[in-house]
Order: sequence, then structure tokens, then C-alpha cells
Amino acid sequence: MRELRLAGDKLRGSDPLTLAETASGLSKRMLDLRGYESQFIIEGSAEALEEWT
Repeated sequence: MRELRLAGDKLRGSDPLTLAETASGLSKRMLDLRGYESQFIIEGSAEALEEWT
């Protein structure tokens, strides 16, 4: 990614703030999904399965 940036910023939306916000959002989503997965494994409830999927 750094090489693309240095080569003329060919990656759209590649400013550091946008990349950081995107990474943060994806990390939060993955954390939420892992929480739902754990809840389903522990409880086995249909509600937990629905949230997970």
C-alpha cells in the first residue's frame, strides 16, 4: 500500500484517516461477530445464532 501511495496515490481513498477509520470499523465488526459466536457456543440460543449470522 505504501508503494502505491508513493507511486502517485493510485489507491482511491488512501489517505491515512480514511484507512484508519475503515480498519477501525472492520475491527469493531469482527469483535462483535466473535462475541456473537462465543454467545452462541455458550448458550446455543436461536437469538445468538441469528445475531451471529
